[in-house]
Amino acid sequence: MENFIAKYRKEKKITQTDLAKKLDLNRSYLSTVESGARTPSLQLLKQIADTLEVSIDSLLGRDDKNFYNVVRLERTEGEKHANN
Repeated sequence: MENFIAKYRKEKKITQTDLAKKLDLNRSYLSTVESGARTPSLQLLKQIADTLEVSIDSLLGRDDKNFYNVVRLERTEGEKHANN
């Protein structure tokens, strides 16, 4: 899975150390979250999203237009099959 926390952090030109300080976290813990070795709590995801000024969906990679187009297509195809 692509690392969206790191992606948005880097876009904002924030270092891991600075983000960790803003979140009152140990930098090494943030590193494990960014690498996917640890799963952050929902509360931490909210804090990260607020700090980076993005949605939680963005951090999870769910705001990509392609993702939503695929979901819409799957639903449309499912409805077609259900009506037959």
